[in-house]
Amino acid sequence: MPEVNSLPTSEAALSPIDLAEAQLQQELRSMFDVDTQTYLHDYMSLAQQLKAPSWTADIQELYRCIHTIKGGAVTVGADGILYVATVLEDLLSDLRYLQIAPPLEDGQLSQVLLEAGELLTGSLQVQAVGEQALAVVQPSVDRIATLRQIVQQVYLPDSNERTQLFHEFAEQGFDLVVLNLEMAVEQLGDRGKVPNATLKIAKQTLQQLLQIGKDLEFEPGWTKLLRRSQSLLSHPENDFWQAKWPPYLRLLKDCARKGGKLSASVAQKLGVSAPSAPTPVTEVTAQPDVIPSSSDRDQPSDFAIASPIPSRALEPAAIPTSTSTVNPDVSAADVLDWSQPTKQQDKAAELAAKAQIPVPLERLDRSAQYLVSTLLSTRSSQGSYQALELQLVKLVALAQDSAEYITRLRQLQDDYALLTDTEPGKIGESTPTLERYRQGYSIVNRLLETSLRLSELGAEVTASARQTSDNLQQLERNVLNLQQTVEESRLIPFRILGLRARGILRDLVTRFGKPAQLVIEGEQIELDAGTSQTLEPILLHLIRNAYDHGLESASDRANAGKPSQGTITVALKRQGNSYLLDVKDDGIGMDPAKIRAIAQSKRLPLTRTDTPADILAVICQSGFSSQSTVSDISGRGVGMDVVATQITRLGGRLSLNTTLGAGTTFNMQIPVPQLLVRCVLVRAGDRTFAIPTDEIITTTLWGNLSTAPTLDRQLAYGWQVELEGVTMPALDLLEYWQEGVVAHAPTATSICLRVRSSAIAAGTSQRDAWLVADDLLGQDDILISPLPHPLVAPVGMMGVSLQSNGSLIPVLEPNLLAEYLLSNTAKESAIAAPASTAAIASPQVPVEQKAPSTAPLTQTILVVDDAALMRRRMEASLTAYGFTVQTCNDGLDAWNWLQNHNYPAIVITDIEMPGMDGFTLIDRCRRNDMNFPILVISSRLSEEWSNEAKRLGATDYLTKGFATSELIDKVNAYLKG
Repeated sequence: MPEVNSLPTSEAALSPIDLAEAQLQQELRSMFDVDTQTYLHDYMSLAQQLKAPSWTADIQELYRCIHTIKGGAVTVGADGILYVATVLEDLLSDLRYLQIAPPLEDGQLSQVLLEAGELLTGSLQVQAVGEQALAVVQPSVDRIATLRQIVQQVYLPDSNERTQLFHEFAEQGFDLVVLNLEMAVEQLGDRGKVPNATLKIAKQTLQQLLQIGKDLEFEPGWTKLLRRSQSLLSHPENDFWQAKWPPYLRLLKDCARKGGKLSASVAQKLGVSAPSAPTPVTEVTAQPDVIPSSSDRDQPSDFAIASPIPSRALEPAAIPTSTSTVNPDVSAADVLDWSQPTKQQDKAAELAAKAQIPVPLERLDRSAQYLVSTLLSTRSSQGSYQALELQLVKLVALAQDSAEYITRLRQLQDDYALLTDTEPGKIGESTPTLERYRQGYSIVNRLLETSLRLSELGAEVTASARQTSDNLQQLERNVLNLQQTVEESRLIPFRILGLRARGILRDLVTRFGKPAQLVIEGEQIELDAGTSQTLEPILLHLIRNAYDHGLESASDRANAGKPSQGTITVALKRQGNSYLLDVKDDGIGMDPAKIRAIAQSKRLPLTRTDTPADILAVICQSGFSSQSTVSDISGRGVGMDVVATQITRLGGRLSLNTTLGAGTTFNMQIPVPQLLVRCVLVRAGDRTFAIPTDEIITTTLWGNLSTAPTLDRQLAYGWQVELEGVTMPALDLLEYWQEGVVAHAPTATSICLRVRSSAIAAGTSQRDAWLVADDLLGQDDILISPLPHPLVAPVGMMGVSLQSNGSLIPVLEPNLLAEYLLSNTAKESAIAAPASTAAIASPQVPVEQKAPSTAPLTQTILVVDDAALMRRRMEASLTAYGFTVQTCNDGLDAWNWLQNHNYPAIVITDIEMPGMDGFTLIDRCRRNDMNFPILVISSRLSEEWSNEAKRLGATDYLTKGFATSELIDKVNAYLKG
């Protein structure tokens, strides 16, 4: 990580606080991108599967997804997304007023919502702000506005200012009017009489609703339904009220939404005439080939993106209405049956099925690297303990030998003693006396005891060392499992990129009118998040190129006998340790003569276009562009050279296939990023090699194959294998490593590994080759590091791995090595022996620069917001200034937190949240004498929302999009106050 001194002048001049704020904004934008893609995916999935029984819940969820995206766009200043999300939110807001599900079987409404979602997806690429952003997304905004008009005409024919007023009161004002009554009923006990204060609140609420009905000119059914409340007031029992008031209020809300109209069963129950039949809604003409149905996620999904809906789509036609309702009449009638008290049937709000915590990729990378370092240290320790165990075994063996020798010596002494007893006359002056003999005997006994004890200790230490080794092996397994979990947490499905691709193409079709469809294959395959992030601009650039350069106009395609609508296909598949990504169009193809002329006119170094590889090399030169003028799609000076560079950085390869008049395909092979790779370890001569197991097709012994030496000494390999009538090259790894070594004859037990090239050899269908080694050493999970600069890896070598004993072993890339063997007939210097003793450069650990805080504060600030992006934004900003922050997901979560902790210094809350909204949270806090300041932050700009928040007890009101300094100033002011 570069130090502050190495930053550009504009960044280096920033204060630590400003630098921290800039880094926070960058992090928030990354989080916003991830969250937006998640919400858009949920939106598209739900819009594609709308169902009448769950209509209200579905349309509310669609609205919530777009509303959350809009709030996040305000937070990070993504103006382009904000403009498009706002008009889409208005469209969904209209549909929220439909309590009866419209006809959904024809899929027309789903098509409208999907098109609007794809237009919003297309706006994710817009980096401009203000008027510039509006100018870029204006076609999308206009198109969604047209879709909204279609929805209003077809599904809301009776919609006018008056009906919208009814809906706005039902959705926003009604809950505020009955809030006090709902809270009073919730606080009632299970048994006993209703307090007089609660009775008074109920009567005041009913009187207020009656007056509102008169002001809004509700129909008489509203008054009839309100009078029914007298039966409730006449039964002031706690359990009865708790059971009957909630459904009765929901019935009132539904009646208010209809302007005082009663449903048939409710009208019958109240003894009034039934309402007239509802006006039938009308049908929207389908936009041709917009979204073919597809229910199998594993199958390729075709999303056709056609021209805007023609004018005839606005001509309505009668269709039958749906009778599905959110609250069936029978349940409404049961609600009004108050002859017998019933027990309360509370339903708690359902929690989210999944909780997602966005984590920056940089943090995951650091965590993974720490895990790998821990694993390598563990392996090193395990190697040391294995060496210690071996030494202890030798020590025990020596102790046992010593004890054996001492035992023999003692036997000799015993024999000598017997000899001196039988022949005392032969004892001379030099013969040991009896006393000296006893002393020597005692010493020998002690030596024997010491040796035996040493043997016992050695056995005990050996057992301890073995147990330690077992523990270290268990630790390694645990670290490996943890490392695998971290890697899996980085995986995201390819459909996320597919969503962006559809949005880009939809935006292009909307703006430029050339019809095109997108076919995506392999959406279920999971990609590493870092790889996906790098692939995104590559993929989107290739799609733009295909749309601009590849696909002909509708008239040209018709003249060529092609369908008027062009097709771009994006296909992803996993092959061994690589991803294969193809971007194909059925357009005009590339003209080699035209490309050569352009390269020559621009005086570029490469101009040869004889083969597809030559064409690719020419168009990937910096400065090459087939456009003579700058447009909104291409000709910006950023071309295929950037694509090629990005793929190279990923360690991948790019190839091209093009046929004039038939289309062009870009093939990309990208390695799967893995921190630890499972490899087979083999030995050739005195050298150890590692080969990824995913790249090995078959392993066998040399004696099981039909082999023969090659006669041509100029070939890059010394042996051939005959298998199933096919001759395959076989390369001795020792010959690969040491140039000029004469191929030696492998033994019958030599190890042979069959590997496969990702490309077919020219002029044949051959793809397989064999690698030969002397011995198989086993398998291991290893960390692969590239060769440090300025060393250059030879052909077929992806890097090296540092072992626990300090040695480096080369890691081979079998598919590339096989391709080299199949495509090259002569040995080249590229297979020279690399510097095997090169040191691996140690990565520099970045030093985080934290912004110095102001005076430290110990008081807690409670942040309440259902959007993770907003919670993170406020938490980071406040923490940087020394505040302690606690976050909650919604009002209910915050209320439960307040019951179990000391009161915070300040509460900062959103308004629109699931579970419990901000208005309810504020009112509950104030009714329970919680006097801390409450700051409301909402995306709602309406003055009525601000006034209502302050009426309930909020201290202040901020709209999302505030500056950090503005937030800090308010917090400091309220703390001092």
